[in-house]
Amino acid sequence: MGFGDQISNKVDLLIFNPPYVVTPSNEVGTKDLSAAWAGGVDGREVTNRLLPKISDILAEGGLFYLVAIKENKIEDIKQILNKQGLTMTVVLTRRSGPELLSTLRFEKIESRVADLPL
Repeated sequence: MGFGDQISNKVDLLIFNPPYVVTPSNEVGTKDLSAAWAGGVDGREVTNRLLPKISDILAEGGLFYLVAIKENKIEDIKQILNKQGLTMTVVLTRRSGPELLSTLRFEKIESRVADLPL
């Protein structure tokens, strides 16, 4: 990510509208206009770079909003982030032309360990 400790557990709100359209991998990250929507395999190549870092970035109780389409395998994204202690809610789903867009909300649940009796 490049920010390291500077943002570790400090982000209260992260909104990510990545390139999510399923395309060939070689279109991801090009200098062409298509890079704005080219998501590569499952439309998740860019998203998959960020997902493993979400829990480390978000503060306790922090929120992560992600725009995704059905082809991005939303249930897989949910499972990945659930393993990091985040819960998912689908905030909005609507059709935009041929795409079924969803806005996903993930919350980093506050640790209750300090509240547990010894």
